[in-house]
Parts: sequence; C-alpha cells; structure tokens
Amino acid sequence: MNHTALVFGREDSGLTNDELALADVLTGVPMVADYPSLNLGQAVMVYCYQLTNLMQQPAKEVDSSDEFQLQALRSRIMSLLATLEVADDSKLVDWLQQRLGQLGQRDTAMLHRLVHDVEKKVTK
Repeated sequence: MNHTALVFGREDSGLTNDELALADVLTGVPMVADYPSLNLGQAVMVYCYQLTNLMQQPAKEVDSSDEFQLQALRSRIMSLLATLEVADDSKLVDWLQQRLGQLGQRDTAMLHRLVHDVEKKVTK
C-alpha cells in the first residue's frame, strides 16, 4: 500500500455507509464504559499518540504487486459471492472487505488458491 489516510467521521453521525465502503481497514478505540464516547478531538489525539509509537519502528517495504493482488482478490471474492447469490448480504460483504484489508501477501496468495478451487467447483 503506497498511500494511507486516516479518516475521522463527523462528530454527530460518524461516516456514511458509502464512505465506510471506501475504506480498506476500519478501526476503533476500545472503551471500557457501557456507552463509550470520544469527541472528534479526543479521537484524533488517541490516534496521533498511537501513530507516534508506530513511527519509531522501521517501515516495512511495500511491494506494489501486493496491492494489485489484494484488489484482484477483492474482485474475485465479490464475483464468487454473486455466483453464490449472497452478494447482497451487506454484513457479510462488509466483514469480508474489512478482513481482506488486513491480509499479508502470503495470506492473500493462499486465499487466491482457495477462491480458485471454489470457483472450479461452483462452475461445474
């Protein structure tokens, strides 16, 4: 991944579903309270603090082919879900999209193999 952006939602309503769909990874701040709440400034402060710690670690080298493979996997999985007639299950699709954004290169390659095998079985 060559570019990373941190996106914070509106203080009163968060991000829209369309905005959330554009994200590869969603995160949140774990809270102990029954009704956790941070205002926008507090959320930004927590993330900046955590990012400062990450900046102290050496950067991992990123291969642009990894990003291409991830996009190809997303496309194949969406096509497979359509074939299985479950592509309209938004909770499943959202869950998959979030998990795919967290995969490493090896996991992406293994899932490509699995999807390939499932595609072969489904199209018979």
